[in-house]
Amino acid sequence: MDEASASTHDQAGLRRLIEAAIRAPSGDNCQPWSFQIEGPRRIVIRTVPERAKSFFDYKSCATFLSMGAVIENMRIQAASEGGSIRVSSENDGEGCPRAVSVQLVPDTNDRVSPDRVEAMFQRTVNRRPFLPRPVPASTLAQLTADPVAQTRVRMITERSEIG
Repeated sequence: MDEASASTHDQAGLRRLIEAAIRAPSGDNCQPWSFQIEGPRRIVIRTVPERAKSFFDYKSCATFLSMGAVIENMRIQAASEGGSIRVSSENDGEGCPRAVSVQLVPDTNDRVSPDRVEAMFQRTVNRRPFLPRPVPASTLAQLTADPVAQTRVRMITERSEIG
């Protein structure tokens, strides 16, 4: 593959990572982040506090949690294509992330089920927190397929289990 083809391939891969990232959950679906492609294999993710003005973002906890979900979605997408990501962060003076850098890296042993990627792209927002709809059993199976090594997935399906 020549240099121009490699660069186009890398840009398409970065776009797919961003497509996966924007499907990450965030408090009140405010999506308090922005993406900037820098170089052939690097994306910088910055928090956008103005977007996070929500009841669900007390002391920016939801923003930081959603950034983790963004990074995990990117990891899943990269692994589905036989790649991986390297993550580094730039902190402000108080230890809070100001920006996160994600670098697409080819070749990895991290693999994910195509069902997990499909489930990630089918994610929708339920803006009716007091009228939850049950998640179909087939979707639950897709979301819990192939857990990441040394992790455990527990799906809460009843309101009484929250706590």
